[in-house]
Formats: sequence, C-alpha cells, structure tokens
Amino acid sequence: MKLSSKLPIVGVLIFLVTAGCTSKKEEAVLPATTPDKVVLRFFDLIAEGGKLTTMEAMKMISPKTSRIDLNTFRKWTQEFSKESKVKIVETIIRKQRDKDGNMMANVRMEVLTPSIFGGDFTSTSNMNLILNEEANKWEIDFLAQTVNEDDFLKAPKDARAVPLEPEKSEAK
Repeated sequence: MKLSSKLPIVGVLIFLVTAGCTSKKEEAVLPATTPDKVVLRFFDLIAEGGKLTTMEAMKMISPKTSRIDLNTFRKWTQEFSKESKVKIVETIIRKQRDKDGNMMANVRMEVLTPSIFGGDFTSTSNMNLILNEEANKWEIDFLAQTVNEDDFLKAPKDARAVPLEPEKSEAK
C-alpha cells in the first residue's frame, strides 16, 4: 500500500521531466543586443569604410543566407555615404519561426542622405535578421533571401523600381 500511494506522485514527476526534455524549440533566448542595435552598428561600420571595419560588418551577416566574398561586399557597400543617418522606424521580432525553423526579426528604417540641393533625401527600407541560436546573436540577411515575395508584391507599385507588368499605352 505504501507503493501505490506514491505512484501518482512518481507519475507526475516523470511526466514533468520528460515534458521539459522533449518540448519543441519554440521559445528562444533572445540576445542582449537587439535587432535595431545590430542594424545601426552594421551601418556605422559600413560608413567608416576601412578594410577592418568592412570585415567587422561582414561578420554580422548570416552565412545561412548571404555567402559573399570581401571584395564584392566592399564594392556593394563603398558608396554608402558617411553623412547618411539611419533612423529605426520599427522593429518586429516574429513570434513564429519561418519555414526553415529560424527566429526572424524585421527592422524598418529610414536612411537620410544629404542632398546636393540642400536638406536630406529620405528613403525607407527593411532589413531581416536571423537569430543564430548557437552564438546567441542576431545576424543580417544581407542578400534578402528571407523576404516574403507575396508581401513584396502587395507593396504599392510606385514603391518598386521596376514595374512588374508592362504599362499599356493608350493610342491617341
């Protein structure tokens, strides 16, 4: 009788231990450095423009989505103006993982670049970041491999550089 009275307690303990060990990887521990701070640091390094700072900026890029060599990266980033200012508009850390099981964050920003005509030219952009859970840090999707094409296609036509459908010319 002593064994049967302890059986429910043992059963509950076994359940709790196995449930804790076999739970899905839903809740990730987020790094202390937030996605918006990573993006700001990335653009600060690019703006400095030296070889060492460019290499440091490259270390912030996710190797899962963006395999790129240093010379190509430098060519693509060398025109970023030191006078440009990045202003974070919104940061969203998605609660659900993407199709590859990654935790994602999206940082929407405005880039203010001095204009030769006076004032600033403002452009808006988004940058996705992937949580590297092993290293516990956010990494930048530099080549935009995680951009959802459906969301891109829903954007206003005037926000796209190249029209997706040919314009119909009216005969006069």
